[in-house]
Amino acid sequence: MLTNLIDGIEKDKEELICEKKYLQSKEQFLQKAAEKYKKNDEVELPYIAEIENINILIEEARKNISAFSEVVKIYNKVDEKEKERERRQSLLDNLNESLNSLLKDIKFKDNILEKINDSYITLLDALGYSIEKDKTYISKEDYVAYYDEASVFEHDSGGVLVCIQIAFIGAILMTQNAFEEFGLNHPNILMLDTIGKYLGAYKSIYTDKDEKFEVMDEELYKNLYELLKIISKQSQIIIVDNTPPAEEKKYIKYIFRNEDTKKKTISKNGLIDLSKNEI
Repeated sequence: MLTNLIDGIEKDKEELICEKKYLQSKEQFLQKAAEKYKKNDEVELPYIAEIENINILIEEARKNISAFSEVVKIYNKVDEKEKERERRQSLLDNLNESLNSLLKDIKFKDNILEKINDSYITLLDALGYSIEKDKTYISKEDYVAYYDEASVFEHDSGGVLVCIQIAFIGAILMTQNAFEEFGLNHPNILMLDTIGKYLGAYKSIYTDKDEKFEVMDEELYKNLYELLKIISKQSQIIIVDNTPPAEEKKYIKYIFRNEDTKKKTISKNGLIDLSKNEI
């Protein structure tokens, strides 16, 4: 029993001696490493240098990734702003193009109105009306004809209305024919019915000698026909009138048939031959 105890102690002793040697060896190694570390010498520890280098590379990689991420964010933001700039530039270009087109249209419209205004004033002047350009014109806002600061809708005198209307339409026809580049699309044909209705009757070649007519403005009546002859040089004008002036006899082509009168007729069927109507 004592022998076993001694053997056990010896065994423990040997183990403690081995452990002491290991610890002493480790202590010496660490002391040498500490001394070399203090002297800035490399310490030959297994994988420590490699691990440190890897850690440095990892840290640098993290910094690079972080910086790259920021660069990507900036690039995406710049790209977003550039696309927005291009979109806005395209919109601006379209607006500028529309603006230029609109300005051309406005200039074109003003040019046409100026020419029509000139013709309108010329025709009214030919009828003997006193003209003040700031009071007699065609409005740029509503394209309504004005005479003496009153629109065609405001005049009470039937004679003035007739003259304004004929001068207005005549101005359009004359402008269309004089300036083909404007591309005005009036059919260039005009039919007028009884233009002397508001001017008083006129002594005509188709009135009996014993008939009496009150002529309100004989000179204006003649001037209207002279005006229409000027307009008709490049336009087709058809006038229906109960008492056409004798001076215009050569222009009379048709007379509507009237069974109740004995007046001479040039055309049995008149302007419209109903026998030709297939409807």
